[in-house]
Amino acid sequence: MIVKSCLGLLAALTVSLALTSCSTTPPPTAEAVVADLSSAVPSMRPGEPVTAESDPNQLLGRPGGYTSAMPFTDSRVPAEPLSPEPGSVAAGGKVEVFESAEDAQRRFEYVQTVTRSAPIFGEYTYLSGPVVLRVARGLTPDQASEYEAALTE
Repeated sequence: MIVKSCLGLLAALTVSLALTSCSTTPPPTAEAVVADLSSAVPSMRPGEPVTAESDPNQLLGRPGGYTSAMPFTDSRVPAEPLSPEPGSVAAGGKVEVFESAEDAQRRFEYVQTVTRSAPIFGEYTYLSGPVVLRVARGLTPDQASEYEAALTE
């Protein structure tokens, strides 16, 4: 009887520990990341969260795509003769949050490949866990590094 009780308790503890170790923290939202970044970079202004209908990349909520995304502007980006579309990375940047760090890594590598192969699309791109931060090339390297520092704090 005592052995059965101990085995039952041991089984319950094992299941409890397994469930506890399997729990994961969900990724942040793009809105939360933008809020954190804007407190560190005062020239940054949040845009409107991306929806499935407004997403120019058609990645929101799709397999391997981001779970949330939000563009932002930066007042230090010089005005260009052709104004960027609202929500464009060229106006400041964009935060893209993925379900996993692996999905974010794939997106990061894709963006790096595209921007290196066509300098007109150049931008600064940073990665931290499930977050990809894309920053306008209109900023100087020192200005863009403020975003990188804020993201990795």
